[in-house]
Amino acid sequence: MVIPFRDRGFKYGDAAFDMTRTFGGEPFRLKEHVDRLFRSLRYLRIDPLLSPAEMVTISEGWVARPQPGIF
Repeated sequence: MVIPFRDRGFKYGDAAFDMTRTFGGEPFRLKEHVDRLFRSLRYLRIDPLLSPAEMVTISEGWVARPQPGIF
């Protein structure tokens, strides 16, 4: 991976994140969280390289995976 020296994330630490939690093994308002994340990314002009629907699908896949040591 090559990061251009003019990349704002590298130079200034531009970033966006969002978190959600689960209730009964189901993500809480996942689509709303992903939509908010994508609004922030758009504002910062950061291309996430996937669609909001793909992000939801990937996130749901991670939640469905067995987590060793978590009861």
